[in-house]
Amino acid sequence: MPYESVSNQIQNIAHRTSLDSLIFPVDTLLPLVCAYAINQGQDASIGADPCWPVLVFLHLGVSHHLIVNVLEDVFEAQEAPFTGRRRKLVVQWIAVAVEQWVRDVERRGTGGRGGDSSISGGVSSLLTRLDECLAQLSAGPRNPDAEELLETRRLVKTLKRAVDAIAGAEQQGSLFR
Repeated sequence: MPYESVSNQIQNIAHRTSLDSLIFPVDTLLPLVCAYAINQGQDASIGADPCWPVLVFLHLGVSHHLIVNVLEDVFEAQEAPFTGRRRKLVVQWIAVAVEQWVRDVERRGTGGRGGDSSISGGVSSLLTRLDECLAQLSAGPRNPDAEELLETRRLVKTLKRAVDAIAGAEQQGSLFR
């Protein structure tokens, strides 16, 4: 499938460049790959994981923090092709990155206070905005995506609770609850 070829090329280039930010600028490449997925229909309609663009970068070891920041910029900009109903994809991409971030932090037992791996209140605030976006998208009669939007909202709310718990534990100096 085309998305698999793109994914393989990204991985090859990333490995050859050791993720050097001058040669492999994640802040430019991630939005391009996400736009490709939308514009070329490389999504669930062809059997692809709708979050494959983000998963590729996560598997390469790109920091959760960077991925979430780049996708937050995409979400806030609301530029084509990330507009209208397609915004739900951006929400899903952010949710999958935050979900893996939370898992990593819980597995390590530390939030990496002050480091790249720290989950801050900014992520919690972002999750609140994502939930509000999903609420707006699900409003209206006969929404064909209603069930998917509801499931994504559940995930976002669950992630927000987890992020808030981690942030609270970091303030106390421990993740042990």
